[in-house]
Amino acid sequence: MKKLLPLLTLAFLSCSIDFNTSVYKQETYDRVYPDPLLTKGSVFENLSVETLCSKDYTRQARNVPSSLKAEVYKRYGIEKTANLVIDHFVNLGIGGDNKIENLWPQPIRQSQGLGSRQKDEVENYLRKKICSGMISISDAQDLVKTDWAKVYRKIKADQNPDSEDED
Repeated sequence: MKKLLPLLTLAFLSCSIDFNTSVYKQETYDRVYPDPLLTKGSVFENLSVETLCSKDYTRQARNVPSSLKAEVYKRYGIEKTANLVIDHFVNLGIGGDNKIENLWPQPIRQSQGLGSRQKDEVENYLRKKICSGMISISDAQDLVKTDWAKVYRKIKADQNPDSEDED
């Protein structure tokens, strides 16, 4: 066994493992949340509410070249389709940045009804809360990272108080 251990160690060390990529089946890619090993969410540090809430902030902050989008698809092991959009996990409008750790291929339409348009509603809602002083930037970012779908369901329940809660 002592002679076998160095050989096993050498064999393991010679394996090339890339922990920055993942492989999903293209036809079944239907995620509500990004892969936490690939997309943790990252934010601009020391961003003030005044800057974040300025009129053209998101337009000026957005900087995701096509090459970076292609790298995101590669990391997830899938190809670009009409139903996918490279999205910021923590949206620019609540202080997310343009780093690859904050980008993921998000379904536009998703089987649970929780695609990119629904996430955009959450982000717009939270941005308004930040800009009106009702929530901090970091708390809004945490809500998105933790469970943006829950926030979406709460927004919808508040808009339709007579509907029954299905949770």
